[in-house]
Amino acid sequence: MEGKVAVRIRTRLVAAVGHRIVWSLHQHSVVAPSSLVATVLLTHEARGISLSDLADQVSWLCQEVVTRGGLVIPITETGRVVGHTLKQLSSLIHFPEKGKTLEPLF
Repeated sequence: MEGKVAVRIRTRLVAAVGHRIVWSLHQHSVVAPSSLVATVLLTHEARGISLSDLADQVSWLCQEVVTRGGLVIPITETGRVVGHTLKQLSSLIHFPEKGKTLEPLF
């Protein structure tokens, strides 16, 4: 009986220490602007999104993360960050032909 109790206690202690480590890591994690862009692209419900809407939603998401106590690498120019990230993700994003829409959709 004592062996089973010791195993349960050890299991609970290991779980508690593990949760504490993960919590501490999350408290010190910093969100990269490119992660914000990727998050907006992956969670957007429509098939495409305009550049201006993408930039607006990235700004909103950045504010939400900060409001909830998260850390975000400072963004000085949202449009520039969006453009740079789209360039990095260009092999994964479909860009429509120019002239087909008012703004490029991603």
